[in-house]
Amino acid sequence: LQVEKSDVDLSTAKYSRLPDLNASVGADASFGRVLSSDNTYQTKNQTSGSLNVSASMPLFQGMRINHRIKAGKLDLAAAVQDMERAREDVAINVMTLYLEVLYNKEMVGVAERQLTLSEQQAGRSRALAAAGSRMTLTQARNDLQLALLDLSQALNRESAAGFDIVAPALDSMDLAALHRLGSADKVYAYAAENRPHIRAERLRLESSEHAVAVARSALYPSLSLSGGYGTGVYSADKDKFWAQVRHNSREYVGLSLNVPIFNRRAARNDIRTAQI
Repeated sequence: LQVEKSDVDLSTAKYSRLPDLNASVGADASFGRVLSSDNTYQTKNQTSGSLNVSASMPLFQGMRINHRIKAGKLDLAAAVQDMERAREDVAINVMTLYLEVLYNKEMVGVAERQLTLSEQQAGRSRALAAAGSRMTLTQARNDLQLALLDLSQALNRESAAGFDIVAPALDSMDLAALHRLGSADKVYAYAAENRPHIRAERLRLESSEHAVAVARSALYPSLSLSGGYGTGVYSADKDKFWAQVRHNSREYVGLSLNVPIFNRRAARNDIRTAQI
């Protein structure tokens, strides 16, 4: 879900380069001194209607959009690494529980062998030792069933009934392969370079650098292009409806430059926050 959210955020950043388009329709009733279609005031009651369509597109915003897109790509990559970390955590958890089951299986075997030895003893000593060995065996079997239950739940099985594992067959070649993994320092270096959660944090660090650039963009002027169409109809006008729509229409196109001068240090503090 976090990956999907990051993908949506990236899509929003990419589409922010496109122009927007808005339309509005209005109607009102005026009484007393009212503005007529010839832009003069008359003393009469009037109803009027208006239609406006406008569009605008950012031309320059201090590279804000570019940095948001780059940061969005890094955030998406970090979310993917988080998902890989979740998969890795599940795999490690299953492996740990599997080893726990193997351990408890071995403990059951130890208890069974101990009970056999105890039953071979004679007299009162045999009875006391056998009782303790049977208790140890019962406890070992209970621990094994609990370990199997934990592993079954980690695998999202509906039930642990009849569930068991196959112990790995280890031979000298398998053990020799373990020794080829390298030194502890090499293993650590590989993990530090490839573990998903470390890679995710590196991506977030790079994304935060773009967040600083986005905050800095508020210090630069912004330039936008706009255009639109509007028209109106008036009850006091003698022309018919569609004739009024035509001769009352107006179109415009323009450039808008916004220069930040002082915004109560909000932009500077946004930069400091992003840096932190």
